[in-house]
Amino acid sequence: MIELKEVNTEKEINIDIASVLGEPKEEKVEIDDDIEIILIKLPNKILGQKSSEIKLCGKSMADWVKLAFNTTPTEVELTEKTTVLQIAKAYAKKTYTAVFFSDTPLLSKKVFAACLNYVKNRGLNVACFDRGYIFITSALQTLKVLPSIPLSSFAKLQEFFVVDDVNKLMLAEKFLRKRIIDYHIKNGVHFLDESTCIIECDVVLGQNVEIWGGNVLRGKTKIGNDTILFPNNYIEDSSIGSKCKILNSIVRASKIKDNSELPPQTCVEKGIINKR
Repeated sequence: MIELKEVNTEKEINIDIASVLGEPKEEKVEIDDDIEIILIKLPNKILGQKSSEIKLCGKSMADWVKLAFNTTPTEVELTEKTTVLQIAKAYAKKTYTAVFFSDTPLLSKKVFAACLNYVKNRGLNVACFDRGYIFITSALQTLKVLPSIPLSSFAKLQEFFVVDDVNKLMLAEKFLRKRIIDYHIKNGVHFLDESTCIIECDVVLGQNVEIWGGNVLRGKTKIGNDTILFPNNYIEDSSIGSKCKILNSIVRASKIKDNSELPPQTCVEKGIINKR
C-alpha cells in the first residue's frame, strides 16, 4: 500500500499547502527570481522513453510539474551518459539551483515555494527532497556526490508522488481529477455526482454551473454561468453559453449560444447553435 501524507502540512513546514490549482482568490505565491530551475525528463522502462509526455487530465506529466514554478524551467533529458549532478552543474547560473523531475505531476507551487523557503531560512547549502534538490549554486559547484537522505519534514508528501508504472499513473490521474473538481466546487460549481465526472485542466466553468453525473469535459471547453449539464454529456473544445440546458449530447469544436437547450442524443460538431 502506498502511504501519502495529507496535503495540508502547515505545522511541519510553516505554509498552507494547497493543490496545484490553488485556492480561489488566493494571494500569489512568490518564488525568488534568483533561482535556476532544471526539470529533468526521465525515460521509463515501463511507461516508455517519452513518459514525460503522457497526458493526465489534459496536460503532460512534465507540464503539470512546470505549473509549480513561476518561471519556465530548463528542460533536460537524462541519458545513460549524464548524471543529475552533471546536469545541475552545467545549467547552474543563478544564486540558487533547483532540480526536479518530470515523474512528479502532483508537485504544486506552494510546496515548491515551501522547499525553497526552507533552504533559505536555514541557510542550507543543499537540500534533498523525496524527489528533487535545491542547492546554493556556489556549494553545488564543489559537490562531488548528491545527498541521498530526504528532509524528514517533507517526507511522503503527496506532491512528491513518483509515477513510474501504470498503476501509479492511474492513481496520479485520480488525484488530479479530484483536485480539479475540488477547485471548481470552491468556485461555486455544483456537482451532483462528481465521482463519475471527468473535467480536464483547461476547462473553464462559470458561476452557478450545475453538473450531473457522467459528464466529460475536455480540451479548451468553456461553460457559461447558470448552465445545467444533465447526465452523460461529452463536450470537447467548445463554448457553451449561459443559462443553457444540455442532456446526453455530444458537442465538439462548437459554440452553443446563451439560453440554448440540447435535447437527448444531439450531436454537434464544428457548428453553432442559437437559442432554441
